Amino acid sequence: MGTRLFAFVHAQLLHRRVRQSVGLPLELTEGPEDTEELPWPHVLILQEESPGNVFLYRMTRNGDACGDTWHRSVEDAKHQATYEYLETIGEWQQVPHDVGDAREFAVAAVRSSVAGGS
Repeated sequence: MGTRLFAFVHAQLLHRRVRQSVGLPLELTEGPEDTEELPWPHVLILQEESPGNVFLYRMTRNGDACGDTWHRSVEDAKHQATYEYLETIGEWQQVPHDVGDAREFAVAAVRSSVAGGS
């Protein structure tokens, strides 16, 4: 199993640097009503499926998907996260090896941090 990390997104930026959406890019549609902007994430999950095959998942505290991107390396995925979310990203934390689903684990962790007042 490759690298699996997660980080909380502590605040929403006033102006998004990247917009995650469902549907075709605006330039390929007849108008903005043909795409749906995804919500701002509360947690990021970085999962290395195999060398050169890394995904950066964005999730709300309710477990709703907020987009995902493919990257060639863990460092590339971290760079993308920093570009999109700037200083709002918390420290990257390791997903324990005995955890089966990194996304479920990270969503539970963000829920717990909100309930605990972190």
